[in-house]
Amino acid sequence: LNGSLNLAEVGQYYPLEPGTELAGRMSANVNVAGKVKEPAAMKGSGPMEFQGVSIKTPASANPVKNLAGAITFNNQLVEAKKLSMNLGKSDLTLAFALRNYLSLMSEDKSLPRPTAKLTLNSNHLYTADVMPSDKQQPKGATKDTVAAKQPQSGVPLPNVDMDINATIGTLTMEKFEFKNVRGAMKIADGVINMQNFSLNAFGGSAVSKGSLNLKDPKRPLFDLALDINGVESHSLLPHFTSFGQRVNGKMTMNTTMKGALNDTLGLVPPALNGQGRVQITDGVLTGVKVNQAIATLLKLPDLETIKFKDWANSFTIAEGRIIIKDLKIHALDADYTVNGSQGLDGSLDYVMTMLLSQTTSGKVNLPGFAGQAADLFKDETGRLKLDFAVGGTSDDPKVSLDTKSAQQKAETLAKKKLEDEAKKATDQLKKKAEDALKGIFKKK
Repeated sequence: LNGSLNLAEVGQYYPLEPGTELAGRMSANVNVAGKVKEPAAMKGSGPMEFQGVSIKTPASANPVKNLAGAITFNNQLVEAKKLSMNLGKSDLTLAFALRNYLSLMSEDKSLPRPTAKLTLNSNHLYTADVMPSDKQQPKGATKDTVAAKQPQSGVPLPNVDMDINATIGTLTMEKFEFKNVRGAMKIADGVINMQNFSLNAFGGSAVSKGSLNLKDPKRPLFDLALDINGVESHSLLPHFTSFGQRVNGKMTMNTTMKGALNDTLGLVPPALNGQGRVQITDGVLTGVKVNQAIATLLKLPDLETIKFKDWANSFTIAEGRIIIKDLKIHALDADYTVNGSQGLDGSLDYVMTMLLSQTTSGKVNLPGFAGQAADLFKDETGRLKLDFAVGGTSDDPKVSLDTKSAQQKAETLAKKKLEDEAKKATDQLKKKAEDALKGIFKKK
């Protein structure tokens, strides 16, 4: 085949499916020899060039427009140095090399496995353009016909080992939009391995590496390391947890996580395991029912909202619970320390220690402790230190004041008082004895 073709004229010579539109020019200088029934024995080589090509079919959700570039091939390799196009609202520039591609057309398992290297560049890529959802069905298709065409099992990835490098200015997904997306990944045997995948989003940046195992589409497995730096917590967290709606501030997090996803790529909470550290600066925590319960208990409405300079804690995730260790919040009215756990189902089991500011300490009304009894909760600087046991759930927390430390302090003070009184009595008896002896010697 050696020639040039105006694709807009194809319909004049060959019947096209209604709704099909072709435009642009394609030229080729291709030699192919062999039997279609024996693809491994076929011989082929040559270049194909595209200029301003557009392709629209009834089955395509998004037409290809402005396809330009060249593809060359021989029996071992299909290659494109630069192939640019528009797909829907997305622009793409591709460079690729596909080796052993004839193996894709053969049932001979002894043939070499196909491998590919792909470089993708895009100013703006919409995932809906390249990964159409089930909603984008061809016209006339029914649920039954679509379901019949879908594989019942297997890997939802091409049967090709791939090395991919991507640089995307803006990546728009269904719920998120990311900037400056860069990354490299390897795909082999249904497993995606990411290497230093980075992006800007939610006012900060993120870097991730790890693997996503899609061998079982009904239960994909992941093993990821994630570093988040300076993101707006109120922009990021509400997408993943209702708690995110209640916290504002600049968040930095370093974490490693392993777990499983369901068939809609949603998280399977009992399978999640991980560990990490979180820091949030210049933030506000509001609308948390635990804080509301404490504010009511102490009759201090100001404690319902926590304005803090710094929040930091380490955590682990296991058996459906987030285990919190030494969570420290330095706020305007108090310093907080939290240890314990919270279930992914919302259940609470932790201890919160509050060291109130001196100003706030003077306003507190401790239930059951009046006058000097309240001093049992004060530290050496005069600030009230209160321990709370927190149970129940995040929607219905159960908060109680832990008085053990105050009782221990009272016992220590009482013991010291008895010791002081005993010493005083002993000293008095000793002095009386000394005075008596002095009196005896004076008489002599």
